[in-house]
Amino acid sequence: MLFCIFNWHKIEGLDLVLTGCLLCLTVFSILTVPSRKNRIRKGLKQAGIAMLCCELLCSLLWLLIFYPNGAYHNYGLQGALFFLIYPVTLAVSGAVIALYPKMKKKYKERL
Repeated sequence: MLFCIFNWHKIEGLDLVLTGCLLCLTVFSILTVPSRKNRIRKGLKQAGIAMLCCELLCSLLWLLIFYPNGAYHNYGLQGALFFLIYPVTLAVSGAVIALYPKMKKKYKERL
């Protein structure tokens, strides 16, 4: 999403991309925050950091994909598939947030 905001004037159909990113963030926050453990300050902090990491990772990947040699490369309709990186990274980080307490508990039991 940061990639899209910085290149506002260069990308056609940017309103659809930003709408999709906001939709993904909304779904991510609805799925991660309602659990009882995530309502405390530490859980909200973890969810916020996960969202920010996804934003930065996707922005870096999109920058490397769409600006390979410092100039914009238009992939056409195939370029729309690269924007699916964002929901995938949000899903992975949501899974990590959900599974982290269980993995931590198992690790402590081994010791």
